Amino acid sequence: FFKAYISMRKNTKNSTHIFYLSNTSLPAQSANTFQSITMCNEFKKEGINLIFLFPKLTPLKDKDILKVEKFINSKINFDFKNIFSLQLTFLKRINEKSWFLVKNITFRFGLFFFLMRNSKINIYSRDLGSLRMIIFLKKLPFFNIKLFFELHQYKRRYLISLKQCDKLIVINNNLKKAISQNLNKEILVAHDGVNLEEFTALDFKTNLNKSLNILYTGSFFKWKGVDIIIRAAKICNDSQFKLIGGNEYEINRLNQLITKYKLNNVELILKIDRKRLLGYIKEADILLLPNTDDKINKWTSPIKLFEYMASKRIIISSKIDSLQEIIDENSAVLFFPNSHEDLATKITYLSMNYDVRMVKNAFENVK
Repeated sequence: FFKAYISMRKNTKNSTHIFYLSNTSLPAQSANTFQSITMCNEFKKEGINLIFLFPKLTPLKDKDILKVEKFINSKINFDFKNIFSLQLTFLKRINEKSWFLVKNITFRFGLFFFLMRNSKINIYSRDLGSLRMIIFLKKLPFFNIKLFFELHQYKRRYLISLKQCDKLIVINNNLKKAISQNLNKEILVAHDGVNLEEFTALDFKTNLNKSLNILYTGSFFKWKGVDIIIRAAKICNDSQFKLIGGNEYEINRLNQLITKYKLNNVELILKIDRKRLLGYIKEADILLLPNTDDKINKWTSPIKLFEYMASKRIIISSKIDSLQEIIDENSAVLFFPNSHEDLATKITYLSMNYDVRMVKNAFENVK
């Protein structure tokens, strides 16, 4: 996911900084945070002088930076700049939607005044919430803003604003096709990616365990297909399933499903740091990517797919277009989306027909 810097360097030769604008609440532990921070590290390695803009009332403390470094399992090599935003902890406990609204509204005000003081600026962003305001300011004569925008979802109402971006980056070909049908604009497709160095300690498995260790990592949203895993576990009751990455609410919801099916072969685990996660991946026989056919998955390019490919473990993935841009039947076992029966069938098939050549194909492709 690091191709985008090529376009940026060509268009910012005379600029001292790129400001990477993010709406992530640091020190957060989300895929959004991981992708943004890791990408900024790569930009910095390529010689781009980068400052990370994020919403927070006060500057980031050293202990918070250490938390982020532990989360991404890497040192951070760029600077942070907080943009005024009210993040009221007590309000989040009462009503998270209201907390999010207050955070975003105050962040827009803070960003507006920041741009008033920095009218000549190069911005790289994936924050749709601030896009229209930046485009509005960009049109004013006393502003000189260059905007490089990275799009992760398609919303028709943003087309006019996207047209005004200096460079447009998307994370899969479905997004490029949707935008190209409405805009005549050069678009760079830059899928997400992986730091291969994290996975050098893992070796290929020549055989799978008799009682399969099956692992899913990531958030527990329904459209991620986690409910499908629980239902498949009822059929594959001789295999052990671990799902890592949910919050307490999501785990409680899935525990109700586990109780309903009277399962004792499923373990749900809260979000953990990268080093511990790599330990679970090392012990796994099969890695699951069961995204549903929900519309949101049309635009996805999940980081965990590339991590799975780098981990030298066999992948079972749902058969949807966005994922098949990266993997095919030579590098993963594919099942029909939304079908826990077909997922269980593929797990049973793998227990008797494991082929390490498929894993090696995936590893070569991700390199």
